[in-house]
Amino acid sequence: MKKAICIGFVAVLFLSLLLTVFLPDQSFSEMENRYLAGKPELSLQAVLSGDWMEDMETYLADQFPGRTFFVRTKATLNFLLGQREIGGAYVGADGQLFEVFSKDLDAERLSQNAQILSQFAESQTGRVYFLPVYSAFTLYPERLPAFAQEPDERAILAALGLPESVAVADAYADFLAHKGEDLYFRTDHHWTQDGAYLAYRAFCEAAGFAPAEDLAAVESAQPFFGSLFSKAPLWGLAGDRLRLYEIPRKVQVTYDLERAADSLYTLSALEKKDQYTVFLDGNHARVDIETDAGTGRTLVVLQDSFAHALVPFLANHYDTIVVLDLRYYNLPVSDVLAEHPGADILLTYNLSWLAQDANLFKLLR
Repeated sequence: MKKAICIGFVAVLFLSLLLTVFLPDQSFSEMENRYLAGKPELSLQAVLSGDWMEDMETYLADQFPGRTFFVRTKATLNFLLGQREIGGAYVGADGQLFEVFSKDLDAERLSQNAQILSQFAESQTGRVYFLPVYSAFTLYPERLPAFAQEPDERAILAALGLPESVAVADAYADFLAHKGEDLYFRTDHHWTQDGAYLAYRAFCEAAGFAPAEDLAAVESAQPFFGSLFSKAPLWGLAGDRLRLYEIPRKVQVTYDLERAADSLYTLSALEKKDQYTVFLDGNHARVDIETDAGTGRTLVVLQDSFAHALVPFLANHYDTIVVLDLRYYNLPVSDVLAEHPGADILLTYNLSWLAQDANLFKLLR
């Protein structure tokens, strides 16, 4: 019996090696939402330094046949053994996933970012708005595992000490009032478009606009498994349904001053694993939007990816919207503002990420 087991084990390893060698390499893992290692180039220097062996180990692990099955099975076994933090995600009540942040904030970074925001806001001639984005754990602390410790985002907002000239569009109370609804995805860190709509209403209240109401909505046909599922891909975890609200505006959208589109949604993204890129085509350094709103107003949005689901609603109130993501935009922000003198400015960031963001210095260029 032992001999048969050993022979079977060796046979499985040999077959796996053959499949790794002869099957074509996969460049991207949809489930893990990351690029996989390619075959390392063999050289004497790489062998002598040990780099080739390390790179080959990574390559074999990434290209192992049936990798997705084994990754999901390992994560599920860890969960069944009582582990509730898997791959950088907390597994909460009813299988809801939460992003893991360090509870101990970098006080110096937060202070620096608060100063940058204040200095930037006070230097503007247009109206400046700040829309804080809360993480799901702030609204649903009761769903977190018992040991989980996350930042106090209400305290982060207070610590920013924004000047009185900044209109803060805080949707916290409205989120609490609607927390029984699906305001955040269960498998992704972003809010749903229903959550984004509550944030949009808070912005409209701060800006003095009447929010668009009774918008028609459609749901994606395929379940959505988001970024947190890529970290904790448990078997049996239910996917989300992604809802899109139809915005009754004709638009012209230009991505990174190059590619044009006539919709705020990239519907082809609904056929992929990362369906959240349906909003504004995912991450771009700059997005320019022209609408037929006929208001004569312009808005410059400085944001992270939460705003992708928010911006479509804002097309109801502005003829021109320029969206900048400082993670990728490296040209002077002042040049964009000079293109649109007197434009409204919306700063909207997830508070936990804002507390550690190393890109805000670009606001002062």
